[in-house]
Amino acid sequence: MKKPHIIVLLVLIVILALVFVFSNKEPVDAPVTPQTTDSNTSTPVETGDRTVSGTVVTVNTAQMAVDGPALINVKLADNTEAVVAVPSMGINLCAAKANIADVSTLKAGNKVEVRGSVGVDGRIIPCDSSTHYLRVTP
Repeated sequence: MKKPHIIVLLVLIVILALVFVFSNKEPVDAPVTPQTTDSNTSTPVETGDRTVSGTVVTVNTAQMAVDGPALINVKLADNTEAVVAVPSMGINLCAAKANIADVSTLKAGNKVEVRGSVGVDGRIIPCDSSTHYLRVTP
């Protein structure tokens, strides 16, 4: 006698789960919008390409040993900082490889100019286009 009750209960649970899954799904034709806020501070983050110039504050190449990016903090003229992420894995496939300075030679105090895509985390990635670059300037 209990088997029909269990089967009905399981069917109801499955139906409720399907209703929940499909009611919380975005419509297929809805535009996808990139993340436009910093998840830590809820402040707006620029998207698209960005060009900045300034003074290198730090160069962190530790993540390159495990195929992570080199991270370069650059102090801008308005006293803010931008983080530049130069990929280590796949650098040979980078569209701007010929235009990227050797990060192993960068040091604090160098003047640089960079153009790249802004990632969802706000980092500038100078690799997605042949118009991107990371240059040491005088």
